[in-house]
Amino acid sequence: MDYLVEVFDQRVASVLIAAVLLLIHLVAMASAYHALQNVRTSQAAVAWGGGLITLPYVALLLYWVFARRRFEGYREALREVGEQHQRSVASVRRELLTNSSQRTTALQTPLEQVADVLDTPI
Repeated sequence: MDYLVEVFDQRVASVLIAAVLLLIHLVAMASAYHALQNVRTSQAAVAWGGGLITLPYVALLLYWVFARRRFEGYREALREVGEQHQRSVASVRRELLTNSSQRTTALQTPLEQVADVLDTPI
Protein backbone atom coordinates (compact mmCIF):
# COMPACT_ATOMS: atom_id res chain seq x y z
CA MET A 1 0.00 0.00 0.00
CA ASP A 2 2.83 2.43 0.75
CA TYR A 3 4.17 1.76 -2.74
CA LEU A 4 0.83 2.82 -4.32
CA VAL A 5 0.72 6.01 -2.27
CA GLU A 6 4.29 6.81 -3.27
CA VAL A 7 3.55 6.19 -6.97
CA PHE A 8 0.36 8.25 -6.73
CA ASP A 9 2.25 11.10 -5.03
CA GLN A 10 4.91 11.04 -7.76
CA ARG A 11 2.28 11.14 -10.50
CA VAL A 12 0.41 13.97 -8.83
CA ALA A 13 3.65 15.88 -8.38
CA SER A 14 4.64 15.37 -12.03
CA VAL A 15 1.19 16.45 -13.23
CA LEU A 16 1.33 19.56 -11.02
CA ILE A 17 4.80 20.44 -12.30
CA ALA A 18 3.66 19.99 -15.89
CA ALA A 19 0.59 22.13 -15.23
CA VAL A 20 2.67 24.92 -13.67
CA LEU A 21 5.13 24.86 -16.60
CA LEU A 22 2.27 24.97 -19.08
CA LEU A 23 0.72 27.87 -17.21
CA ILE A 24 4.03 29.76 -17.25
CA HIS A 25 4.31 29.27 -21.02
CA LEU A 26 0.72 30.38 -21.60
CA VAL A 27 1.20 33.50 -19.49
CA ALA A 28 4.47 34.20 -21.34
CA MET A 29 2.67 33.95 -24.68
CA ALA A 30 -0.07 36.27 -23.47
CA SER A 31 2.60 38.67 -22.17
CA ALA A 32 4.39 38.56 -25.55
CA TYR A 33 1.12 39.57 -27.21
CA HIS A 34 0.70 42.32 -24.61
CA ALA A 35 4.24 43.51 -25.36
CA LEU A 36 3.56 43.65 -29.09
CA GLN A 37 0.48 45.79 -28.46
CA ASN A 38 1.64 48.09 -25.66
CA VAL A 39 5.42 48.58 -25.57
CA ARG A 40 6.57 52.05 -26.61
CA THR A 41 8.88 51.19 -29.53
CA SER A 42 8.84 48.45 -32.13
CA GLN A 43 12.37 47.40 -31.19
CA ALA A 44 11.34 46.90 -27.58
CA ALA A 45 8.23 45.00 -28.64
CA VAL A 46 10.28 42.56 -30.72
CA ALA A 47 12.87 42.16 -27.97
CA TRP A 48 10.30 41.52 -25.25
CA GLY A 49 8.23 39.24 -27.47
CA GLY A 50 11.24 37.17 -28.50
CA GLY A 51 12.53 36.97 -24.96
CA LEU A 52 9.16 35.98 -23.54
CA ILE A 53 8.72 33.19 -26.09
CA THR A 54 12.26 31.78 -25.90
CA LEU A 55 13.08 32.34 -22.22
CA PRO A 56 9.74 32.53 -20.41
CA TYR A 57 11.10 31.54 -16.99
CA VAL A 58 13.47 34.52 -16.89
CA ALA A 59 11.76 37.09 -19.09
CA LEU A 60 8.26 36.79 -17.62
CA LEU A 61 9.19 38.25 -14.25
CA LEU A 62 11.47 40.85 -15.83
CA TYR A 63 8.75 41.96 -18.24
CA TRP A 64 6.13 42.52 -15.56
CA VAL A 65 8.62 44.33 -13.32
CA PHE A 66 10.48 46.54 -15.80
CA ALA A 67 8.28 46.92 -18.89
CA ARG A 68 5.13 48.24 -17.32
CA ARG A 69 3.57 51.22 -18.99
CA ARG A 70 5.24 53.94 -16.98
CA PHE A 71 4.90 56.49 -19.74
CA GLU A 72 1.16 56.78 -20.15
CA GLY A 73 0.31 58.71 -23.27
CA TYR A 74 3.79 58.33 -24.78
CA ARG A 75 2.54 57.07 -28.13
CA GLU A 76 -0.21 59.65 -28.26
CA ALA A 77 2.18 62.50 -27.47
CA LEU A 78 4.62 61.26 -30.09
CA ARG A 79 1.84 61.00 -32.66
CA GLU A 80 0.62 64.52 -31.81
CA VAL A 81 4.11 65.97 -32.25
CA GLY A 82 4.38 64.22 -35.61
CA GLU A 83 1.02 65.60 -36.73
CA GLN A 84 2.00 69.11 -35.60
CA HIS A 85 5.22 68.78 -37.59
CA GLN A 86 3.29 67.66 -40.67
CA ARG A 87 0.97 70.66 -40.32
CA SER A 88 3.95 73.01 -40.08
CA VAL A 89 5.59 71.47 -43.14
CA ALA A 90 2.33 71.75 -45.09
CA SER A 91 1.99 75.39 -44.05
CA VAL A 92 5.54 76.18 -45.15
CA ARG A 93 4.99 74.42 -48.48
CA ARG A 94 1.77 76.36 -49.09
CA GLU A 95 3.49 79.64 -48.29
CA LEU A 96 6.48 78.87 -50.52
CA LEU A 97 4.31 77.77 -53.45
CA THR A 98 2.11 80.87 -53.26
CA ASN A 99 2.96 83.75 -55.61
CA SER A 100 4.88 86.53 -53.91
CA SER A 101 2.08 89.02 -54.64
CA GLN A 102 -0.49 86.82 -52.85
CA ARG A 103 1.54 85.86 -49.83
CA THR A 104 0.39 86.74 -46.36
CA THR A 105 3.88 87.94 -45.46
CA ALA A 106 5.94 90.73 -47.01
CA LEU A 107 9.12 88.72 -46.55
CA GLN A 108 10.95 87.93 -49.77
CA THR A 109 13.44 85.13 -49.18
CA PRO A 110 12.30 81.56 -48.53
CA LEU A 111 14.25 81.48 -45.26
CA GLU A 112 12.46 84.57 -43.98
CA GLN A 113 9.11 83.09 -45.01
CA VAL A 114 9.83 79.81 -43.21
CA ALA A 115 10.87 81.70 -40.10
CA ASP A 116 7.70 83.77 -40.27
CA VAL A 117 5.41 80.77 -40.76
CA LEU A 118 7.02 78.84 -37.92
CA ASP A 119 7.13 81.90 -35.64
CA THR A 120 10.84 81.49 -35.04
CA PRO A 121 13.71 83.90 -35.47
CA ILE A 122 16.00 83.39 -38.44
